Amino acid sequence: MVTAHTPPQIPQCELCGGPQVGNLRLVSQYHVGIHPNFRTLWAKPLSALNAVMCLRCGHTMLFAAELAKVREEAEKHPERFTW
Repeated sequence: MVTAHTPPQIPQCELCGGPQVGNLRLVSQYHVGIHPNFRTLWAKPLSALNAVMCLRCGHTMLFAAELAKVREEAEKHPERFTW
């Protein structure tokens, strides 16, 4: 028996309870992503950013697509990730 794939449920917006869309990718010619503070903005980012956005109020949450890579860099060079 073949069953249809059910996509994961995206929770409603924390702020207004509206519907959200996910798997949005931030892209640009300037390599938008996560950069430690020592890198210039035109350097290759450690991770691209994925976003979830509310269709009602526009509230947007960002998530690192390559979290393991960011964790590894933060463990090797914690001084680059200071406030």
